[in-house]
Amino acid sequence: MAGWDTLENLIHEEQKQLIEEGVVASAAQAAAAEAAARRAAGKNEHEVWAAFTDLPRRADFGFDEPSDLDGIRALRNGRGRRTGLNLSDAQLLDKMHGAWLGRCAGCALGKPVEGMMGSHRGIPSWQRQKKYLTAISPGEWPLRDYIPRHSPAEAEVGKVWCPSSQREQIAFMESDDDIR
Repeated sequence: MAGWDTLENLIHEEQKQLIEEGVVASAAQAAAAEAAARRAAGKNEHEVWAAFTDLPRRADFGFDEPSDLDGIRALRNGRGRRTGLNLSDAQLLDKMHGAWLGRCAGCALGKPVEGMMGSHRGIPSWQRQKKYLTAISPGEWPLRDYIPRHSPAEAEVGKVWCPSSQREQIAFMESDDDIR
């Protein structure tokens, strides 16, 4: 995600992801090298990422995952589930808006503890979060509100991050890879 890491590291991560998604490894490696060269030459980000377009897939890759609507429809071959929804445009918009706001709220709720994913000093992730919160007050666990900025347990379990999503400062949903 742009802004999360350096563009150089993101290029490397893109190469790894493309290989996992069935792109021919040598093509993904060549695209990453081209993207890095474009970056070094001062090209804009759009031009850097363009190096990764239209790469060949391995013949033995067992999945067909089109990204365009026509490709998806062609793959369904007339099959596919029908939802049976009979909603007006206004009702559907209301449901979509509610789903979007829920996703944003959940994303903002979790952002401060994304850095606590994984074990730290032998303490599993969920226990780190629990210790962080219960050191403030036993009533903070289970989680019912946004994450506070500081805890007496920081030295043991680590600090939270993303100040814009912490309880004391939250005012909006900041940009995030989980909602883009």
